[in-house]
Parts: sequence; C-alpha cells; structure tokens
Amino acid sequence: MFPNTNHKQMKRGKVMKKKSRFLTGLLSAVMALSLCALPASAAGEDATETPAQKTVSTIDWSKEGSITIYKYLKGDKAGSTGTGETDAVPDDAQLLEGAGFTIYKVMDAEQLKAYYSGEATDGEGNPITTVDIDTYTDTDTSTGKVTLKTEYEKNKVGNEVVTKKDGVAQFNGLKLGLYVVVETTTPPAVTAPVTPFLVSVPMTAVSTAEKSNQGEKWLYDIKVYPKNATAKGDVVLKKVGFTGSKTAAEALAGVKFTLQWKNPSGEWENVAKCVDQVTDSSGEITVKDLVKGTYRFIETAGTDSGYIVDKSAEYVFEITEDKTVAIPTDATNKNDYKLSDGKLVINNYRPDLDKKVKNRETGAYEDDSDYSVGDIIPYEITVGVPGNITKLATFVVTDTPTNLHFVNGTGADALVIKCGDDTVPEKAYTVTPDTAADDVAAGFKIAFVPNQMETYAGKDLVISYKAELLASAKSDLAENVGNPNTAKLEYTNKIGTDGTEESNGKGEIGDSATVYTFMIKIVKKKDSTDGDVMSGVVFDLYKEYNDGEADKLPSGAKAIADADATELGLTVTQGKHWARLGTKTTNDQGIISVEGLSNGKYKLIETKTDKEYNLLQKPVDVSLTIQYTTNWGINETYEDGKLVKKTYKNTTFNSAADKNATLTANPVTTVVNRKGINLPVTGGFGTLLFSGIGALLVVGGVGVLMSIKKKKGNV
Repeated sequence: MFPNTNHKQMKRGKVMKKKSRFLTGLLSAVMALSLCALPASAAGEDATETPAQKTVSTIDWSKEGSITIYKYLKGDKAGSTGTGETDAVPDDAQLLEGAGFTIYKVMDAEQLKAYYSGEATDGEGNPITTVDIDTYTDTDTSTGKVTLKTEYEKNKVGNEVVTKKDGVAQFNGLKLGLYVVVETTTPPAVTAPVTPFLVSVPMTAVSTAEKSNQGEKWLYDIKVYPKNATAKGDVVLKKVGFTGSKTAAEALAGVKFTLQWKNPSGEWENVAKCVDQVTDSSGEITVKDLVKGTYRFIETAGTDSGYIVDKSAEYVFEITEDKTVAIPTDATNKNDYKLSDGKLVINNYRPDLDKKVKNRETGAYEDDSDYSVGDIIPYEITVGVPGNITKLATFVVTDTPTNLHFVNGTGADALVIKCGDDTVPEKAYTVTPDTAADDVAAGFKIAFVPNQMETYAGKDLVISYKAELLASAKSDLAENVGNPNTAKLEYTNKIGTDGTEESNGKGEIGDSATVYTFMIKIVKKKDSTDGDVMSGVVFDLYKEYNDGEADKLPSGAKAIADADATELGLTVTQGKHWARLGTKTTNDQGIISVEGLSNGKYKLIETKTDKEYNLLQKPVDVSLTIQYTTNWGINETYEDGKLVKKTYKNTTFNSAADKNATLTANPVTTVVNRKGINLPVTGGFGTLLFSGIGALLVVGGVGVLMSIKKKKGNV
C-alpha cells in the first residue's frame, strides 16, 4: 500500500514528472527483465535482483491475467533469462511435483498504473522509481531465509496451488497488479525453497537475440520458471547371498532390481532408466545423481541359484542434504539390508539340507556306513533355515528310504528336532509317517510352520530319527549297490508382490546317505577243496560285539556267557563278548549264505556233520572286513529351482587284506571235513569166529548122535 500525498508533495512531484517520463523508456526493458529473470534464479544463489521499472506502453486495464509456474530442479546447465513467455527448459532439468506456491497482491491496478505512469510517490512525496522484492520481504541475517512481511499476509490471493507431475502450478483470473510469489511448500527433493519473487501482471515481453522486438508488447499470461538447487548423491547396491546358517556371504550377479522414488503424494514411482537393473559380477548396481528424497529398491527377478526372490520386500533409503545415503529409522525390514562402506548391502537367503547316517564304528555322522538287517539305524538331517523363514509359505522335509522303515517310536527311538541344545516345540512342525507295512520301506514328511520359526532364522535344525534295515536290503556285492536314503527340502523360493508364494514359486534341495550290508558265504566239501559238497551240515553262527552294545545286536541274537564262549572255542578278549545269531544248514550245493550282516568278527561252529566225518575241531572264521567307497555324483548347480547335492552312482568294494584288490563278488570260504578212524566193535571178529566153530561143533554132535541111534536100531 502507498500513503496519501499533501499539496506540497504533489507540487514537488510535478517538478520531477518530466524527469520520470524521460527515464521511463530507458528503464522499460530493465523492468521487463526484472520481472521475469528474477524467478529464474536458483535458491541459494547470490543473484542480484534487477529493480522493477515503469513503462509508458498502453495497457488494457480491463483484462485479467494469469501466472503459470513451471517448477524444476536446477541441472548442471545454466538456464536462459526468463522472458515471461514459454521458455525451453534445460534438457537436464527435472520437473518437480509437490511444490506449493501462494501469491500475494502488493499493488492493485491503480497503484501499478501510477507506478508505470511515474506518478507514484513515497510518504515524503518523492517519486517511486524502483520496486524490488526487499520492499515486501524480510531477511533473517543469521540464516539468510527470506519471508514475506507480516503486513502483506492479508493480501493473499486464493489458496496455495501445488505443482502436479508436470511440475506446473497455475493462477488464473488475476486482476492486474503486482504480485509476490512465495514457495510455501517445498518438495522433498530440494534443499530450500526458492526466494520469493515479484511478478507484474501485465509485463512487457523481454527481448532476446531471437526476438529483438519483444519489448513492444504486453504479456497478460505470465510464464515463470523458478529453479531449486538440490543435493544429489550416488547409491551403490550390493547384493549378497547367505546359505542356511553359514555366515560367509557370496556376491550375487544377475539379480534384477527396480529403483523407485516416493513422490510428494506419498506414492512410489519408477525412476527413469532404473527399471530391471542387473547386478554385475560383484553383485553391484550403481545409480548416480539421485536428488534428495526417499527411494526404494525392489527385487524383480533372481537367478536359478536357489536364493529366495522376495518381490514384496522394499529396501528403502534416503539421499540426504549432505548427499549421503541413509536408511530411515522406520524401515520395515532392516534385518535384511544395511549400509556398509557407503554401500547399500541387501541380503538374500536360501536354505540348506544335509543327510547323514551314523557310522556304526566311530559314532560320527557320515555319508555311508554298514549295518545288519534288523538293526535300528540312527540318521540325521540338518536343515539350514533361511534368514527370512517367516515369509515362506512352504518349508517341508520329505524322507524317502530304500529297504528301510522309519521307526515312529517313543523315548530313545522318537524323532526329535533340535536347534543346538534346545528342542524345537511341536507347534513348529507336523510329522506324517508313510503308511506301509513293517516289512516295507517307509519314510516320513515334516511340514514346518514358518510363522513359528522366527527364533531359528539363520540357524541349523537337526532332525534325529531311526530306521530299521529290512530283510530286502541288498547284500550281494555283485549288484554293486547300497541301500540309499534320500531326503529333500521343498521351500518357497518366489514371493510375489503381495507377499504370497507365486504359482511356480517352489525350490528343492536333496541329499542322500547310504547303508551297506554284506553276506557270509561258505561251501562245505568232503576230504579236500576239490571234494564233493556236503549237504545237511549244521552250524551255529556267532558274532563278537562290544561291551555294553548287546542292544545293538541284530534281531533274534542271543548273548552267551564268556565262559560258554570259551568252552565253544571262541576267543574272549577284554571288552568283547559273543552272541549266537542262529543256526544255519548247508543246502544241496553244500552252501550256507547269510545275508544282511555288517562288517565284524563272525565264527561258525559245526554242530552236526555226515556220519563218516568228524566234527570240526575249532570254529570257522568268517569275519567280514569289506572296505567300501561310495561313488557319488556331486552337484552344486540348480536346475529349474532344484538342487540334488549327491546322487548315488555305485560303490567300489575292496578287501581289507588287499586294498588294491577290487571285489566284484562276495568272498566264499571253503570248509573241508575229513573222514574219521573207525574203532573195532566190542567182542569183534574173535567172538564171531568162536561162535561159528561152536555152531559147527553143535551141528557135528547132533549128527554123531543121530548116527549112533540109527546103528542101534539095526542090531
């Protein structure tokens, strides 16, 4: 507003009128420049404002005007001087959404007309020749912040107008006058609002090199291009993978991410040229010149490496005013990513699975061992739980044995799942045994409940269970096979944007262990190794076992006292004992075959033989000392989301006596029996002789008597 003038002041104004009119033409162009070039100054720059000047050109005071603001970030290239008309925005500029502008009318049409006519004077009657933004604003000397003077706040015109995605805010239907434009809402991308600036409606068009006669016309619809400075920073994403409980990470190449930014409306939008960016061989993606604001990376596709693709996870970060990267305090999944050495390190997870059988001799859990039919064999399945287990829908372990039957027992024979020393509660899983007869191979399935497993994320679970080796187990070395037991883990490896498992979103890991069982085979011969076979010969089979391991003997075995063992000719040593496994009889080919035995010390004691042959004087040693090397097909590559870590191929068998000799058939022991020496029968041959002579004498005596009687009858 301008104060009233008295008569003296008006007189002095007339004296100055001619001078003012003289200056009018000279300053018209400067006036136009000031009213357009001023808004093109970037916030924070030390731009000297050119004062608004008067012009004598004809104005249509009946018209209305408009102010259209194009808001963009200042790029590296300098913008041209504003002309009040549509200008070309620098090609590196970024239009800004969410910038709010409010206008204040500080001169009405009459005041503006007086100003342009050179008739406006101050309170002392001095002509007002220049108007600049300082007339209507205050500057905080400590911060440099420029604000509208309070006395002009009542001159607000309409409501704040906020730029849309096109960066435009428009004020239409404006009465002619002089306006102060204030940026009242600052987008997140800028560091400070643009300095308030003046816009005259109308204003003279500014001449340029291309349009030298622009100063000859008035513009009623004004276009202004205020620019903001912003902080720009770079971000480096690094994708790493963790397997189960392993703490060593591997860089993941070939993973796709899309970068999005949060617009002023709070919605996420893709950043141009940052859709489906792929991690390099170091697992990294670098994005440069991100303006201040909030961003997020979203994983859109992984590689066929078993790692879980989580499209619902967002990795939010900020570019701050000091151009650094920061993770917001309210980020939802901060356990899955972090800042390290200035890089945004994003974790990926996959589970793991290992299947082992207890070595019968050492007690260690290994890939293979040997057992006897009927043995209750301990197994372990170790499951490496991924760090994001609670997000999975499927996490199921299935055990599929060959010639083994899962023991669904209690106490020492119960299936137990532990994490370290802690037993996993049953609410975290369900065990479903296969339905099968006791003499048929059968395994089980464990369905874990992922939302009950947060405690075990990134840790190992050990499933301990037992299985009985069935009579169908392979014992013949000629078949060159073991009795494998395979376990697999099926799990969610693709999580959709809605947090649920995708239709093709399952992965699988498989592993195996195998068990061997062997055969004792003897052939019984008469007199020599080339003699005839002996059928019907009966033997008792004995096995040596360790002290305290009687419960590990095969089904039907009976331990005997050490004294009885000694009497039978079995050698008893410290900490060792003997057990009778059963009675075996040679068949028509003179053969005894006992299948389903583990390595160990065995003795056969003959209890019945042919009547012409003596029993063997001592036990026959039929110990088993077969060495075996399992040949596995090792695989570390996923195919269609599946990994079979070990595949049983075959086995190499060797004799303990000759490790270089490969066994292709079961060893056969030949047992020879020899005839005994027959002693004379009591009374033997002499008795028969005398009996014969006596009989002859009796016969002779009878004949003599009959002859005498005949002679007497004839006398």
